[in-house]
Amino acid sequence: MIAKKITFWSATVIGFLILCLLGTWQVHRLQWKNDLIAVKKKSLTAAPMSLETVLKTIQVNQEIEFNRIQLKINWIPDTLYYIIGRTHNSRAGYHIVAPARTENDEIIFINLGWSDKKLDISLQGPAVIDGYVRYPYKNMFTPDPIVGKREWGAVLPQQMHPGLPAGCKIIKDFYVELKDPSAYPTLQKLVQIPHTIDLPNRHLGYVITWYGLAIAWLIIMIPRGKRLKK
Repeated sequence: MIAKKITFWSATVIGFLILCLLGTWQVHRLQWKNDLIAVKKKSLTAAPMSLETVLKTIQVNQEIEFNRIQLKINWIPDTLYYIIGRTHNSRAGYHIVAPARTENDEIIFINLGWSDKKLDISLQGPAVIDGYVRYPYKNMFTPDPIVGKREWGAVLPQQMHPGLPAGCKIIKDFYVELKDPSAYPTLQKLVQIPHTIDLPNRHLGYVITWYGLAIAWLIIMIPRGKRLKK
């Protein structure tokens, strides 16, 4: 009987501690996510960075997504990519993406803005681009590209080589989201992409859940333990 009680209370304590540890882990995750959101919001209003600074900063794994960037480029003419499934004011449409050459002769992708149709925009010559650093991202729901239609499910520089010169060097770690397409005469028909920080942050709910389960565990187990004494 004594061994049974010891086993029961040991399991009760271990279960309680595990649930508390999970709750504490989510407290740390909550703080991390809040700090990350604060950094990204600050980046939106920070001074523009040069291409070289962005590349060096990314190499040391410093968080700079949504930081402003300004760079000189030369458009690659007659080459556009269309990101499907993008909406604006409940209207379906596309993000239109164009490749350009940097001063280092590397290819960088520019998300020009939103349109409700696949516009054929003529881009050529040099330009100075003001935009925001964005990281490529895909998940299990991102559709495969339809290369013949130039349609992609997301801006994925490592995949978007059709139509580019053979052997060109592509910047794959980030792309640029144009700050304001209306500032460029050839892009007047495009709608600016809203630059807002919209990171999911459900960790407070997880904290409440795990600590609540820990309390519920004690509420269930303590009466059972008391009955063992009888």
